[in-house]
Amino acid sequence: MVFGYNITWTQIIGYIILTYIALDTALFLFNGIQHTGPGGCATDDWFGGPFILNNSKKPVTCPENVVTDGLNTIGKWREYALKDDKGERLPYLYEAQVDNVVKDIKDNYVIEGFTPIQLLAYVIIPVVTIESIGFWLLSTQASKAEWTFWIVLITLIYTGLTTLVKETADIDISPPSETSCLTYLTDKLGFITGDELQYNFMARKQDGKNCMIEGTFLGSPDGGIEPEDQPTIYRGDISTCSSSNLPLY
Repeated sequence: MVFGYNITWTQIIGYIILTYIALDTALFLFNGIQHTGPGGCATDDWFGGPFILNNSKKPVTCPENVVTDGLNTIGKWREYALKDDKGERLPYLYEAQVDNVVKDIKDNYVIEGFTPIQLLAYVIIPVVTIESIGFWLLSTQASKAEWTFWIVLITLIYTGLTTLVKETADIDISPPSETSCLTYLTDKLGFITGDELQYNFMARKQDGKNCMIEGTFLGSPDGGIEPEDQPTIYRGDISTCSSSNLPLY
């Protein structure tokens, strides 16, 4: 008896823990729906408070939408961008192009790091199972044997679901193509059509063999090209030192 009610301190503590878990999970789902930005990042309105799940699984904070020269480039998504009247690729994407990117990537995150299936398997089903069994055990004053049985069952359910998701998970992100090191550099430098990058790479191994790559990279609407009259030069005695093995474009 506690405060005149037919309830034990163990039951009271159990109800408090289960209520806390339920509130933590409900708030996590609410934050995921209302307080996330593009890609599932957390906005400034994300509320963590004293809740473990909302603090430990909080996505990265959404970056400020501020353009910084040399840092905000369209990069590997250039092929989705439209061209202006001069034939230059625009440094941004419109809604239709973003839709194409999303379709190709097949990125289906609800909250960053969680697809709907992962959210169901890692959060919703385990919490609903724990809440249901927990409240039932507390309300019926179950024996230690029943507690042990249901704890083992919950553990098996959670382990089975997480293992199944990990084993059957597919890779969601498939970039349209690899970005060359030269394109990466020119993107960071903010190259436009007509800009020129001259490069010289030298590799030397411990056995004395070496490889040198030298050439010129010109900015173009599609990222960059190799001048026809200045082909890339490969010199060295490393067996893979050739354009077929080390393409830069």
